[in-house]
Amino acid sequence: MSSSNSQYSSDSDSDTEEYRGAKAKINLVTGRVEADQPDPMEGMTDEEKEEEARHLISMINRLSRDQIIQPMGVTAEGRLAPLWGQMSDCTLEEEEEEELNLMPEGGKDSQME
Repeated sequence: MSSSNSQYSSDSDSDTEEYRGAKAKINLVTGRVEADQPDPMEGMTDEEKEEEARHLISMINRLSRDQIIQPMGVTAEGRLAPLWGQMSDCTLEEEEEEELNLMPEGGKDSQME
């Protein structure tokens, strides 16, 4: 009997009822079923969401600049390539201002001197 004649069920055919019910809650990295998490943006105004987005971009840029992470994108050929210079319109001045906002109150004063 040749392997080309083998009949396999589709993925959805072999899913158990329990798996289908839990599929949306499975963490793809750990493989564990996780409880629903609250929406961290709930209750925030659009301005607060924009500020949070700027803050996250600033942190990603800092991690990239310090070579802790290297953000990647996919080229037209389907290969990974660094995203240097394409990540944000955030200027260095805006990043420095963001860093000052992250410091404890005493740290701001000593940085300004």
